[in-house]
Amino acid sequence: MFRRSGWASMLMIPGLVRWLRVWRPDVVHLSKPIGVPGLFLAQARGLGRWPARVMLDCDDLEWPWRGNRVAQWGVKLWERWAWAAADGVTVASHALGHWISGVRPPKSVVYLPNPVPQDVPLWQGNASPWVVVPTRLMDVSPERLGAWLRTVCRAVPEARIALVGPHGSAVRTWFMAARRADIAEKVTVWPWQRSETYYQRLAQARVAFLPMEPSLIAQAKCPARLLDLLAVGVPTVAVEVGEAPHLLADAGDLVSPAGEAIAAAIHRLWHDTARRQMFHQRARARAQTFAPERLAWRLQCLYISGGIPWEATRFALSGIRHVQYQARDRSCLTLRK
Repeated sequence: MFRRSGWASMLMIPGLVRWLRVWRPDVVHLSKPIGVPGLFLAQARGLGRWPARVMLDCDDLEWPWRGNRVAQWGVKLWERWAWAAADGVTVASHALGHWISGVRPPKSVVYLPNPVPQDVPLWQGNASPWVVVPTRLMDVSPERLGAWLRTVCRAVPEARIALVGPHGSAVRTWFMAARRADIAEKVTVWPWQRSETYYQRLAQARVAFLPMEPSLIAQAKCPARLLDLLAVGVPTVAVEVGEAPHLLADAGDLVSPAGEAIAAAIHRLWHDTARRQMFHQRARARAQTFAPERLAWRLQCLYISGGIPWEATRFALSGIRHVQYQARDRSCLTLRK
């Protein structure tokens, strides 16, 4: 996969095309429909008989992120063109798969969510005082999260709540919202953490809460932090938005985006030891569904359906030892012999 990059990198595209003509790979898998990967796709399609299959990975809707309607309109048109122009598409969510299947044959669209991280510590916080909330405050507004957590603080006053992951201006925005919600002293913020520290924080929590607001962006994304919670086995309450029901299934509590429902689910899980143990076991089992070696099979099937010879894809069968696929960044996927 080629990573999205800055404007200067666009000058590399002609040289990259010439290099790929010499190297002659069976498949080129692009990480985004816009930016440098999108321009590479456009040039490859303009070359007529391109020697390699060009696959596209979509982990989000790109146009809603644009700041004005004109930019949104332009990116939306380009995005739909790229969906149709690629030889095959991998998608991070069922919603994306449904939308993209409307502009190309559904058989060439493969569901490929982020994988669960490997070799992480397991949940050990059954007697912990912490409710951990992994979020970068991109999937939920600080004001909405503040209102939800204020209800949780009232329902479980003995709990200590920790936000894990916000950084930069998001931290300042959160503290302003927390003061307005009168919970600034009740919620601890652990900003960006190193991977080892981050997973230790998750493992030491008694309960986790994954907040998301209903939106197009939330429907299109694969919430990687929910996969982190599954890998660690933390008993989780998640808002029933977007891909969360498909990932969590029966391995946690799914609730409506309302403060009372969220607080009631966290209160029940906080006081029910057997329920926490049940969700821990189910989460660990559910995590195996999204193991890298299983996702490699899906990717291989897409390549074969696109006309890539079996011999050229057989290395994917070896699973995790030959698949470098990082849950934090889909653009890091590479397959190598």
